[in-house]
Amino acid sequence: MKNFLKRTQRGFTLVELVVVVAVVGVLAAVAIPKLTTSAGDARQAALDGVATSLTAAGTVNYSIRNSNNTKGVAVAACSTASLALQGGLPNGYTVTEASGNVTAAALSASAPTGSAQPLGCVISTTVAPILTTVFTAFVII
Repeated sequence: MKNFLKRTQRGFTLVELVVVVAVVGVLAAVAIPKLTTSAGDARQAALDGVATSLTAAGTVNYSIRNSNNTKGVAVAACSTASLALQGGLPNGYTVTEASGNVTAAALSASAPTGSAQPLGCVISTTVAPILTTVFTAFVII
């Protein structure tokens, strides 16, 4: 009887190991899809942030150019809208004209001098998966 009481446990039982493996498997099955969704959401949020920054930079640039047209950046198209952004367009993004845009020449013919005309632009990521969103640039006539 004394030998039975002195016996110590030296490891985990097979049942304990199976339970731990099952719990880890369930956690992995739930967590992995959430992590992949989060990465896509983060990429889209970064793209939306850059687009918002471009719109804000264009608005500030318009204010500067409206008070003194020798200062600021002359924005004539979507491709030059990123010049108004301090530090320029971050790596991994491209800016293009949205379909159906009116050209800067047509805008200048129909709008008064010194006015700003909104121009729809598309910003895209250059790394797969390609994400796109639209922002507004202001062409200053």
